[in-house]
Amino acid sequence: MERYSPKPKDFAKCLKTKNLWDMKLYLKDVRNLVAANMSLDKVGKLFNLPVSKLAFPYEEARSIKRLKHLTSLHVYDEQFWKNTFSNRIAPLENRLEAQAIYNSQKFSNVYDFSVFYLKQDCLLLHSIVLMLFTAYLNDNINIFTRRNYSQSSLSLSLIHIWRCRR
Repeated sequence: MERYSPKPKDFAKCLKTKNLWDMKLYLKDVRNLVAANMSLDKVGKLFNLPVSKLAFPYEEARSIKRLKHLTSLHVYDEQFWKNTFSNRIAPLENRLEAQAIYNSQKFSNVYDFSVFYLKQDCLLLHSIVLMLFTAYLNDNINIFTRRNYSQSSLSLSLIHIWRCRR
């Protein structure tokens, strides 16, 4: 796959001229392919991916200093794990799994666990996109069926590999 890194002048020229985009890969919002209430973890399980999303105490992530100060995940403290945005508490099973990972990786604080958590989150999303792209290439399945406009699909519409024809 050819990759082209335009100079600012080339990029501006391509934006002003119609039909100069040679699309190689275009990422769409995977939420258009599944039910609206499906979480990232449920999408991964739907596609039988070996990667899963971990639980994280979001309310405790008020600052890096705070995360570095916390030395335990307090799995039995429901207030520690309450997410006021979704008004949910992570299930105890998920909290225990997070604590097991925390212990096995020998993290010294919650900040170190948060870095691991974010990498796991990205790995899951990457695995979903790779699985969709592999299905597109191998099975000739057109996963790009329609253009839907949502905040995430608009932001993802800017992520693509392209080459400007000269």
